[in-house]
Amino acid sequence: MTSPTSGERAVSAENYRHRLWLFAYLIAILPLSGFWLYGLMDIDEGLYASVIRTMLATGDWMIPRIEGEVWMEK
Repeated sequence: MTSPTSGERAVSAENYRHRLWLFAYLIAILPLSGFWLYGLMDIDEGLYASVIRTMLATGDWMIPRIEGEVWMEK
């Protein structure tokens, strides 16, 4: 059995570096992985979406409304 040459070691080290960066990237992305899956399940989120939908439909960007009533909560 022969020992690896310096060129083979360089390729191996480069491959290791790429795998290390990929692992670091995946670890950094992990906390963000489920944020878009939550959706509009919370009561407040659906309420805010309704206000935005009303603003889009009426074109009134100054006064938020829910079912025609002025809503100044946030």
